[in-house]
Amino acid sequence: MKTEKPEAFCQSFFISTEQHGTTKEVSKVGAPTFCDKVIGQEGGRISLFNVQLDIPFGAVLEVTEFMLTIIANESSKPRLKKHQSLLSPIVMASPSGITFKTKVKLQLPHSAIDVHKDWDILILRRRGNLNDLGDWETMTFDIDEECVISEHAVSFQTRHFTLYTVVGEPRPGSNAAKAVHLVAFTNRLQRETFFKARVYCLNSYKDEIEDIKRIQHELDKDSKTADTNVLIVHNNEMDIVVNVEKLTEGWESVGQQSEILPFEPVWHGLHPHCTFVFRSTNCHVNFVVCDLHSYQSGCDNAFVKLKIADNVPVAMGCSPLSKTDDPTENLKRELVILLDPENTIQSDAGNWKQMAEQIGYILPRVRWLETQPSPARLILDKWFEDGKTLVELQELLLIIHRPDAASEVEKYLPT
Repeated sequence: MKTEKPEAFCQSFFISTEQHGTTKEVSKVGAPTFCDKVIGQEGGRISLFNVQLDIPFGAVLEVTEFMLTIIANESSKPRLKKHQSLLSPIVMASPSGITFKTKVKLQLPHSAIDVHKDWDILILRRRGNLNDLGDWETMTFDIDEECVISEHAVSFQTRHFTLYTVVGEPRPGSNAAKAVHLVAFTNRLQRETFFKARVYCLNSYKDEIEDIKRIQHELDKDSKTADTNVLIVHNNEMDIVVNVEKLTEGWESVGQQSEILPFEPVWHGLHPHCTFVFRSTNCHVNFVVCDLHSYQSGCDNAFVKLKIADNVPVAMGCSPLSKTDDPTENLKRELVILLDPENTIQSDAGNWKQMAEQIGYILPRVRWLETQPSPARLILDKWFEDGKTLVELQELLLIIHRPDAASEVEKYLPT
């Protein structure tokens, strides 16, 4: 029996499978992601992060292709009451319509804190298939052994496949709480561009983080995960605050230094996020470090930290069009403007390549320099680090037929 690949709903995760049968893995960003495995009468297990499906011996009589999929489509999520909280990913098990000879066990992770004391746990299922989904309904079980709630997961038995998720209802008078992951993404730091930090609030299990990594990558292919931390959120209807607490000197915030993530989207597991924008005020500062503090409003002392740090790629430095108070730095910038570009006029005037050859750089180093943002800048930095003089530099530039560059050096020679 074959299962339909759920193209429209799949996300990008790293998939792991184990035990009996043949498995397939999909982990490419942006590609449909699912975990499928061929299992026969001997039984087997499929694992997708903390989601686990166990098919016992004899549950199926013929070889069947089984699949687990994480559903991220917002329209597929159940409509929750105000106090309810989505505590697990939405998981589709397939093939739909199959009936097992004996019950199989499905395990879903949850993000509830003190689950036995403060929460009533509901397992919801949504009958149908991807093309014909019904309403969400609460599952019931004949005996306690059919549904087991542990500190970090819920496992239950079923004879059929459909969509499943875990929802929590805080018990009356309890101080129910759940763990959320704050995940900060940043763009690549580049000179004379804004530096952005986007902070997401996710349910605290790995599946949600990988989902957001995929979404963030689609928004900005140069983005990267900067830091993560876990925050405990209580059922008190108070929003989540994210503050810029400390920022490297030479940088400033553009816009607000404090952002709010509303309580209800956080509680309902809807991935709310906020964005901070920074700009450089000092071109000599080639790095940025930012400390973010986050807490639930009214619990200022129970904050968690996110640290964002990056540095300008080597050789980018400040713009060669800018002037500084350092004469040597100003000379380097003038020479970068002259020596970085390729010679397109078919003259004998050299550029950074001829300069590197005269210095004695071997071919592998020249090829590596070709991959850098400013080869001339790297060569000049090394020149002065080695203690070579301006006179020697002027002579070298004349050798490679660059009197224009040599005349720039002339301006900086002692009189």
